[in-house]
Amino acid sequence: MKSEQTTIGRQLWMTENLNVTEFRNGDTIQYAETVNDWIYAQLHKIPAWCYPPYKSEKLKGSGRLYNQYAVTDPRGLAPGGWRIPNLEDLILLTRQLKGPRNAAITLKSKNGWDDIDLGNTGKVISGNGTNETGFNAKPIPHRDEMGEYIVDFTNQDYWFCDESQSKIFSIGSPMNQLICGDSLLITNLSKNLGLPVRCLKDADWENSDLPEFFDPAYDYEVREQLFELYDIASEQFKYYGIYREYESFENILNDLKDSVADKLDKVLKEIKGEREEMF
Repeated sequence: MKSEQTTIGRQLWMTENLNVTEFRNGDTIQYAETVNDWIYAQLHKIPAWCYPPYKSEKLKGSGRLYNQYAVTDPRGLAPGGWRIPNLEDLILLTRQLKGPRNAAITLKSKNGWDDIDLGNTGKVISGNGTNETGFNAKPIPHRDEMGEYIVDFTNQDYWFCDESQSKIFSIGSPMNQLICGDSLLITNLSKNLGLPVRCLKDADWENSDLPEFFDPAYDYEVREQLFELYDIASEQFKYYGIYREYESFENILNDLKDSVADKLDKVLKEIKGEREEMF
């Protein structure tokens, strides 16, 4: 399989979503066309794929949607020479793009995204990105647990694998992340979904302009941002309700920044302490 690719730092990413119907060894992946087909595959843990709900220019390059069992199947969903991203791949991607927010903006396509309404602030901002990376992430409908299609053109979720388990990362601004704005985040969504896959492989390090020394403290910071930003946002919405007891969007954002800063500061202090004990 020949795929278009783009180099992002030390990684080569596909520029379109995966579009295969066979595992790497040639075995066929089951096509779950109907709602009953999708639910049956989930209940019996059968690897399956389906199309997005309709074809249009907006969905060009959208590939196919896969369930979690196709993603983790040992026969290999990614074509030869490629792999499904893991957590470390996402951490590296994020740090190469200078943080979760800038990563999302530069990974998103220049068109196809809905505008983002910032609630009672009265502000509406463009949801489109810059696509400076060539990744060209476009929002497409995904399939939920009951086989129905969910349309949200403010956000795009993708599968990744961590320790042989399927997990989900998100690019964009879904409703419960409005206080974060655009971000690349690890989410805790249900695994019984139909989502696209974007594969990668290692680039030639010798031709990379990144420094060879990776600061572990910064890797911890990126890891914390990927997970904690989403968790804190979710908890604040649960506790306060959307905008409840907040006078404005700015107050929510400031509270979130303070919470994240406190957590990151604690992690970095622990790392600094461990380093001092070593010398």
